[in-house]
Amino acid sequence: MNKDNSVSTLTKDDVYFPHFARARNDRKIKRLRKDFKLEGYAVYFMILEILREQPGYKYPFDDIDLLADEIDISLPILNTILSSYGLFKIENDNEKMFFSPKQIEYMQPYLIKKEQRRLAGLASAQKRKEKQEEMIKQLSQADSSQRPFNDRSTKEKKEKETKEKESKSLSSKEEREIYKNVSSFRKHYVDMFPGLEFTTQSIGWENSTIFKIGEGGLLINTKNKKILTKEDALKVWTFAYEHFKNKAIKKQSGG
Repeated sequence: MNKDNSVSTLTKDDVYFPHFARARNDRKIKRLRKDFKLEGYAVYFMILEILREQPGYKYPFDDIDLLADEIDISLPILNTILSSYGLFKIENDNEKMFFSPKQIEYMQPYLIKKEQRRLAGLASAQKRKEKQEEMIKQLSQADSSQRPFNDRSTKEKKEKETKEKESKSLSSKEEREIYKNVSSFRKHYVDMFPGLEFTTQSIGWENSTIFKIGEGGLLINTKNKKILTKEDALKVWTFAYEHFKNKAIKKQSGG
């Protein structure tokens, strides 16, 4: 059995318009129904569906013969429905168009929410971009005296002694979760900034080497296009973790 899948490819933005349950009680529609029975009611809503698909919800009046063919109704009846019941308005600007004032009015709350979502998405994307740029900037300006992960064992005793102090310095619960350890830091940046590119200094690569967070959180050396080994990736993540944790602590302490 063949199925028509044309509607399945459309989104809510393509097809949605409100249909109020009491539309049949509108006096204008009652007069339409009185003259054309259920056929008139069906034609009215078919026209609204077609208008919903048009730019600005308006249809060229000179093309109503094509509209009549699409709805399968005679042109005189369609012309009467469009012009005799106050359900549609015909305007003569650059091009003669007809539309439903009620449809445009009822679409406004939906369009406002849609625009608000669009603006919120742009603001979120901008904020995310700014965070990415700040991370790149801070990593590029990091102290070149940072030691590679191999030498980290020499600092373990000192880190253990200052762990409690650092925890208190991070007053935000969210920051404490992020900087709890290298693993939590890595998860945060992989989740928040997929595809982020950044550089490091003095941990075994040239300062110009750019690393990228790839699929699955894997780090890629963009210079040779190779995925870093687990050991090398840990060096990079540890460097970034220590750098940003120190930045956060200094910020909280007013440094």
